Formats: sequence, structure tokens, C-alpha cells
Amino acid sequence: MTYLEQKRLEAQENYEAEVAYFKSQEPMFKKYIEEEREKQAKEMSGSLFGMLSGQSGPLAMITKLEADKEKALLGAEPQAEGKKIEVIGEK
Repeated sequence: MTYLEQKRLEAQENYEAEVAYFKSQEPMFKKYIEEEREKQAKEMSGSLFGMLSGQSGPLAMITKLEADKEKALLGAEPQAEGKKIEVIGEK
């Protein structure tokens, strides 16, 4: 058997093992996919006006992160000694 034939056989065995694994775990994957769909639907269930005004969705997350960063920079939250806060964009 040549080297190429050995590698091809090895690849086929690996592929068959992966297929068998995914088939055996199919219920778990279906459950995970459904949970993700429900989670996304829940996150997107806010009103259009709320999303446009920044009360929910990605813009609200960015605003919250900026507010948290500002609190940390102003010392509103207790920090461990020697802990540095890195501000993105500043050197």
C-alpha cells in the first residue's frame, strides 16, 4: 500500500468516525440549536422604537460597556491593587 493510499484510508476512517459522532450526538445538537434560536428571538423581541433609541440590542450593549469603562476609569468600582485598566485606542 502506498503512502497516498494509507493517508486516504486514514482520512476516510476519520471522516466516518466524525459522522458517527455527529449522528450519535444529534439530539444534543438539535437542542442546542433550538436554545440558540429561542435566545436570539428573545433578544430581538424588543420594540423597534426601543432598538432605535438604544435601549436594547447591540447599541445598548456598546453603551453599557462604555459606561462600565468610564466607571472603572473614575474609580467608581473597587479595583485590586496593581490592576491596570487598558483603554482601547490610547497608548
